[in-house]
Amino acid sequence: MNFLFRVFIIFILSYFFGIDNHWWLIVIYPIIIGLVFIDNLLSHFISGFLGVFLAWLTLMFQLDVTTNSIISQKIANILFLNNNVFLITISSSIGGILGGLGSTLGQSIRKIFVKDLNQDPYID
Repeated sequence: MNFLFRVFIIFILSYFFGIDNHWWLIVIYPIIIGLVFIDNLLSHFISGFLGVFLAWLTLMFQLDVTTNSIISQKIANILFLNNNVFLITISSSIGGILGGLGSTLGQSIRKIFVKDLNQDPYID
């Protein structure tokens, strides 16, 4: 439940605040979520990846539909790609990797500064 909640929050923040803001701000939202929620690093990476990936995928498909695929088809031709769906998937994957790394960074910062009192200091 915690995993799906993190994916949903990151998706909503990246979707609504990613429309008019700079692209690099999508890393800030997973960092904040990584600082707030406690889980392992792999779970944080996957939740950050999925949240940003789905948000960017939705935003790019909406842009693609409203422009009748003119922009994405021209960029796909410049990059020697066969179709624009592959371009959208690659771009969303790059955003997803940034989101996953951001969420992992937030959890790592939390582990550095917040000590778990129940954990044995000699076992990681």
